[in-house]
Amino acid sequence: MTSSSTRNITHSSSKSLVAINGSQLPLKLTPQNYSTWRAQITPSLRGHNLMGYVLGTIKSPSATIEKEGQQVSNPDYEFWDCEDQLILATIIASVTFSVMNTIADAKTSEEAWNNLQVAFSKKSATRILSLREKISRTKRDSCPVAEYLQTIKSIADELSLCGSPITDVDLVVHVVRGVGSKFRDIAATIHARDTMITFDELQDKLLAHELYLKQIDPSFDSTPIMANYTRKGNNIKHSSQQK
Repeated sequence: MTSSSTRNITHSSSKSLVAINGSQLPLKLTPQNYSTWRAQITPSLRGHNLMGYVLGTIKSPSATIEKEGQQVSNPDYEFWDCEDQLILATIIASVTFSVMNTIADAKTSEEAWNNLQVAFSKKSATRILSLREKISRTKRDSCPVAEYLQTIKSIADELSLCGSPITDVDLVVHVVRGVGSKFRDIAATIHARDTMITFDELQDKLLAHELYLKQIDPSFDSTPIMANYTRKGNNIKHSSQQK
């Protein structure tokens, strides 16, 4: 978050309130991205020591205190209530319209936080299980290596966004397991290594071996391999063309 998305407000008690502009968060909560949204907003709350409000560990003080024999407003409660409402406003501003009905009746930030968790955490877990099953079933079959790798990497990236990242080792295992018998020599080489191969290294080896297979057997695979590809980080962009 940028500094302009957070500001301090001086309370009447001279204490400083923290206001986070939820509308400036890059990702709005939808029914499909709860884990990612939570991963986005939690560091901001923790960084300003506000997480206790939504978790309920920073308890509401008594609304009134006794002073000179009379019940008067408690300044500590007024401060707590102001900060809590600012957090609630942040949460409301960071969700999409379709999610608003889930927290429309929430009176505190803790209530809104719990409502969202109950409504969407189960869906998020289901999505993670679905993606992990999908990546374990993904095979190259007869598609180009670059397309296969892009599919695997896209699923891995989505799992990471869901808060359940796949380790580099598991990513390599998934790729090798599904690439097919034509690449068993590459798989054997990887298993014989003393050090773990990176995704980039594996990608280069598979693409090179695919070109070799095409040279010695023009009938290899029914689909055309890519003419060129560019890689940025771990993402692969490719374009295919007919022979």
